[in-house]
Amino acid sequence: MHTSRSSRTLLTLPLELQREIISHVALVPNRKDYQDPPVSLDIYRVRDDRDVASLLNWSSTCKWFRTLLAPRCFETISLWNSAQSALSVHAIAQGEWAGSVKALRYVAQLKEGQECLSIAELHPPEVEAILTRISQFPNLEQLTVSFLIHYQEIWSALRREQTTNFINVNPGFTTIEENRHPWRALLSAGVNSIIQNPSYGRLKTFEIQNLGVFPASAYGSQKFLKLFSKLKTFRLSFSELGQTGYLDPNFQFFKQLGPWFFNNLSVVENLSVDAGRRHLLSEQVYYGSNNTGLREARMPKLRNVKFQNLFLCQEVVAFLTKHLGTLESITLENCYGNHSLKPQHVLYPFSYHWWQLFDALKAESPTRLVAFELNFTRNEKGLIQWGKKPPPYENEWYSQLKKSEVQPGKIFLYGVAFPGDGLTYPYPEAIQESLREGLDESGYLSLMAMVECNVKKRK
Repeated sequence: MHTSRSSRTLLTLPLELQREIISHVALVPNRKDYQDPPVSLDIYRVRDDRDVASLLNWSSTCKWFRTLLAPRCFETISLWNSAQSALSVHAIAQGEWAGSVKALRYVAQLKEGQECLSIAELHPPEVEAILTRISQFPNLEQLTVSFLIHYQEIWSALRREQTTNFINVNPGFTTIEENRHPWRALLSAGVNSIIQNPSYGRLKTFEIQNLGVFPASAYGSQKFLKLFSKLKTFRLSFSELGQTGYLDPNFQFFKQLGPWFFNNLSVVENLSVDAGRRHLLSEQVYYGSNNTGLREARMPKLRNVKFQNLFLCQEVVAFLTKHLGTLESITLENCYGNHSLKPQHVLYPFSYHWWQLFDALKAESPTRLVAFELNFTRNEKGLIQWGKKPPPYENEWYSQLKKSEVQPGKIFLYGVAFPGDGLTYPYPEAIQESLREGLDESGYLSLMAMVECNVKKRK
């Protein structure tokens, strides 16, 4: 067979670079026909199914493509809580590409109407067999546990019982609730299976996605806590489908985030926490509880931290400042300041300005901090329409912002958490005042000057 010059050039490249090139070519969509996929409940998909299918199609054309692309196809695999999914993953584990698997994502799905299924149906033995033997993948580095659960319907049903036992953090109540509601046991089943592996301590990256405010009996077990003591990277994101009832009891849940997760990260280097737009972690901080679970956390090797969808509060700022001795990068994405323009109003009881964060960081004279990112990705110009139904008074606020004579500068986001729909909305009056006074911008520029100085010293 005649080999073209371009083929010879491709084949002479390093193997990993060949994979990158073929993967890129395979994954480029047809711009003429391409449309954004519809929004799915599975918002944490690691890679679009069409992308993997494209690579698999290429790999099936000839032995060369199969040898080249199979490691990339099986680099990240997903296990759903179904027997069929488990059989597929088992086939990979027994095949020649088991060594290519670097990341395993376990998805615990609860479909609408499945709340009364038994735990054996929600967590089949075939799934148990995979999770208790993750050592079948010798090069596994990352494990993700993702909850794909209709929390909205569950909250509505449980609230009709007029009890708070379902969010009681007492282990006794948790066990009772898991016996009463099999779907609650699903929250613990996957974790309990994983920690049965003798080698689970080899994992360096662990992620929990779409966590709801329902305590699980597995969270306090010694084996589960041991998992965190060896992690280099930990990522935690909360459900975007939460409800906002029983606010005070949920404060107790967030207090437990420290003992369950953060307090055990003794060697972690990378930490990411996403509160979610609809979750109480943002609201309870906004309403002054100040319980993010970070109060007692000590992470002596922490280098990179990323917070998303959080209100600024003393506990968050204190966590950042006490780790500046090792922190190299701080990223705050879609986080909000608190600005009490109307202190007599119940919606604005507490204040924490952006400039207070910047001043607190500068006061520690951080010498290792070389990156500080402040990102507002949700419609920075419009500052509205974050939810499907904005509150009735948002239109008035938006009109005020548009009519403002304040010259546009760098926007520092201030927000309001509403218990009605669980969403956080921008607070244009506070944003206007921030632009007028300039304290946030001057504090930010001063901090960035310090960061740039650190960057130059490293060169």
